[in-house]
Amino acid sequence: MALSPTQLRVSASIATFAVVLGAIYWVGRYPVQPRRPRGQPLATTMPGWRTAGRASVDGVVLGVDGKPTRADVSLVTEAAPAPIRGGLARGRRAAVTRTTDDGRFSFSLVPSSHYVVVARLATGDEASDASSLWAAAEIDAADVARVTARLKLQRSGELSGQIIFEALGGTARANLIETTVLLDPVDVNAKASLLDGLPRVYANGDGRFLLPDVPAGQYRLTATVGSPWMIDRITVNGRDGLDRPIAIESGSSVSDATIMATDVPNRIDGQALDPTGQAAPFALIFAFASDPAERELNRRTQAVRADRTGRFSVTGLPSGDYLVGIAAGGEPQAWYSPSFLTNLARGASRVRLPTGATRTTVVGGPPK
Repeated sequence: MALSPTQLRVSASIATFAVVLGAIYWVGRYPVQPRRPRGQPLATTMPGWRTAGRASVDGVVLGVDGKPTRADVSLVTEAAPAPIRGGLARGRRAAVTRTTDDGRFSFSLVPSSHYVVVARLATGDEASDASSLWAAAEIDAADVARVTARLKLQRSGELSGQIIFEALGGTARANLIETTVLLDPVDVNAKASLLDGLPRVYANGDGRFLLPDVPAGQYRLTATVGSPWMIDRITVNGRDGLDRPIAIESGSSVSDATIMATDVPNRIDGQALDPTGQAAPFALIFAFASDPAERELNRRTQAVRADRTGRFSVTGLPSGDYLVGIAAGGEPQAWYSPSFLTNLARGASRVRLPTGATRTTVVGGPPK
């Protein structure tokens, strides 16, 4: 059926309107990118990354002399909540860029996310130092926010030492070559290591290890040891490093790290007595470090229930000096608090616990 001139004009208008709407849709979806001004850094987006919102971070990278310098800058996401950031939940690299000649850089951010911005001396500018100058900053992106970061490069350090296995239970010699030593970053500076993953290395056949090119900062030192082995103590620079952060200073070389493992867990056996000297059935027993500064470390504080005869056993404490006492009263939410343990220490028994040893003690009893 032929269309009238009026119908043809209406059909043409509708078709033209549809074409215009389609063009607007596709242009909005794939906008034309403006030409990058001369001197601005070229940003590269990693696969799967998409910028959103209006949050951004810009800043400058300074060399060890405090002057702006060219550097490679990476944006690393940390998706985990603050208490468990780092380790296996360290996140991933989201974008990379290189600074301009005046050390400037910029990134777009997804609002309400947490990032670590990591700077590393640009490869080719000073090739001999390209792998040993680092800087990092943490960024919390908020809606409609612009954050400015100032990163000063620091020389990396290194950590070396030895793993020692004490076979007190007759276990066959451990395969040291399969033992991994690693550093888990604690502070902002150390998070520069997230760029290449956590610093880790396999020990040699004699248990010696070397972690080179470690960004300066605070770390926790640990090692993977197979059953039945367990780490009993760690010392670095003559200080306790078990569950405590250790410092890698800029340009330093720490060479005396020692990781001690044993195949026999430390143990405290004992009996709880009431004020009349009789067994205290089902008493709540606390074993905790005698040094107040060590009581905040989870591995150095344990609580167990005595049996119906008042006997108890505490297993797995690291070697060291401990107090063992009976908890009388107190709300569960207050247990392990500094004030609770300080009060408990007044009537506690003192126990020195060497590596792989079992010690016995009596707690409570008639007032002395």
